[in-house]
Amino acid sequence: MSRYEIDRRQLLALLGAGTMAGAAFGPGRLFAQTLTRLKYMFAFPSISNTVSNQTSIPLYYGMYKEAGLEPEFSPSSGGPNVSIQLVASGDQDIGSGVVEPVLERAAQGDDLGIVYFYNQIRRNNTVIVVNPGGPIQTLAGLAGKTIGVTALGSGPEKIIRLALEENGVNPETQVSFIDVGIGAQALTALRNGDVDAYTASIGTVSTMEALGEQFRQLPMPSWVNDIIGPGLFTSRRYLEANRATVVAVGRIVARSTVFVLNNPEAAIRIHWSLFPEQVPTGQAFDAALARTLVGMERQVEVLRFQDGDTVRKFGYMSPESIDRYLRVIRVRDRISDPGHYFTNDLVDEINDFDAQEMIDLARNFKAP
Repeated sequence: MSRYEIDRRQLLALLGAGTMAGAAFGPGRLFAQTLTRLKYMFAFPSISNTVSNQTSIPLYYGMYKEAGLEPEFSPSSGGPNVSIQLVASGDQDIGSGVVEPVLERAAQGDDLGIVYFYNQIRRNNTVIVVNPGGPIQTLAGLAGKTIGVTALGSGPEKIIRLALEENGVNPETQVSFIDVGIGAQALTALRNGDVDAYTASIGTVSTMEALGEQFRQLPMPSWVNDIIGPGLFTSRRYLEANRATVVAVGRIVARSTVFVLNNPEAAIRIHWSLFPEQVPTGQAFDAALARTLVGMERQVEVLRFQDGDTVRKFGYMSPESIDRYLRVIRVRDRISDPGHYFTNDLVDEINDFDAQEMIDLARNFKAP
């Protein structure tokens, strides 16, 4: 066999276990009710295991059905600009990703009507990596080099630009930025030397590591940890008309995040059971799982509450983290009321669940 293929009996068993788990997890009567369609769009082109807390885990355990929802997940090959426009227009209900375009438009006086209601990342997940055998050891060593980005103008690029400035490197004249996308395309660019470094979220890099690649991460400034990261957003119009649904989505993500934190390997197995085409090919299952788990555990670290967090609630955004975010994308002086675009009003309701229930569910997970 030229590539790894999931044993279909194991897959059916795993799917069956998930169906049964979902039936036991939520009231059975809810499964018979009419479900409300939920159009849920990601600001990136692939629904990987790094978003299993939004997709596969709640599907596996029937959490959306328990809440009376039937999600329709859509990735966006056009990045955050497309996902934000579709949420703003009402074509999509919930968006997942970054909201820089919203704030940049707001700084120009154009309010898209978008509100960010759930911050997923407790510590910013932007990293910059280089080939491990190369000479580059620090950000200062990137002077005169080429950096690959997922998309020109992306959030990680903005963070790296500011970090380079602080390290004496002019990002306008001493560095070139090239759009190399994600996954195999970005990996090829690094391997071939088309770029000297690559900046993206840790989840994006972890997906590349799952393909068998190794990288050296360059040290980042400490302030990077203070920036809010990708999260959930919706239109103010949708929130006003469907507040209970938005709260339910946030709570589902929070509950599933507790699951991931306590058993990242189970999260990967569950995700692959629902998205078998994402199992890495050309390697044994155990090897693929081990490589993917390394990246997943890095992702888990940015989901955890940090030592300095005074409010330990999922989805919460501190005023300081919002302020730093506005500074990074260089709009702070032009947005007078950040509260118009960020809200913690749903956080208490989102966190109204039994975390121990999810911890037990994760720790007791048994793969077929």
